[in-house]
Amino acid sequence: MFKTIKYGFGQGSRTIELIPYKSWQEREILLACSLNEEEFENTGVDKIFDYLKDNIIYNKDYILSKDEKIYLLYMLRSISVGESINSTNTCPHCQKKFDAELPIDGFIIEPKNFNESLIFDDFTCYFKDTYTNSNIDEYFYKVVYNINKDEIILRDDIQNFFDNINVENENTILNFIKENRTIFKFICKKKCKHCKEDFQIPMDSDTYVTSTLSEDSLISLYKTISNLNFHGKYTKTDIDGMLPFERSILVSLLETNLKELKEARP
Repeated sequence: MFKTIKYGFGQGSRTIELIPYKSWQEREILLACSLNEEEFENTGVDKIFDYLKDNIIYNKDYILSKDEKIYLLYMLRSISVGESINSTNTCPHCQKKFDAELPIDGFIIEPKNFNESLIFDDFTCYFKDTYTNSNIDEYFYKVVYNINKDEIILRDDIQNFFDNINVENENTILNFIKENRTIFKFICKKKCKHCKEDFQIPMDSDTYVTSTLSEDSLISLYKTISNLNFHGKYTKTDIDGMLPFERSILVSLLETNLKELKEARP
């Protein structure tokens, strides 16, 4: 079982395959987050991404930005645990709490009309969709001199081209980038169930992202393992090899069976 995701345009397009993580990996993530809580506030995404890198198959030439790593972890979560997040939210207007499901989608905003190249003066710049906040030359992979059709492809030549452009052309390029780059936006819009006011829930902090990779706490997960082992007769090896959403389904079925057996007793 795997999922193929694609995003981006031009030379910067991405094709990545994701393999769901198992229950034993979920447990290790919970354990790592609990033992390194303070450290994970700023580095949790990078560390968990590195831990799950065997579940993510992609071209090693890709230089992934922090936003891409967040996106890929959410996509891994969607195929391993579920496509929505059960969340308890505090309304910033009335300060009351309410439960809601946050969908794991809509994180990518693609350009409406992607343009592969930008022509000005005697040059053509070929756009490479990137996901970082680096210098503007990082967004282009080739500059062609139109008069003699000479291609400037060496890294130093491209850098030299951008070092010598004037302010007007630089502004033109910056506007071109804004119109054509792929943007990640990790925000969920919700309406308060109490005061009915709209507000936004940010979903891009390291602690938030890592906390969504399981719907269990470490303690509740061990309780689940114990119940499946004792009542369901599953071995720990069986449980460790389950996908988190499979385990949740079996727990629900087990609880239903135990309830029916209890009610059937005289």
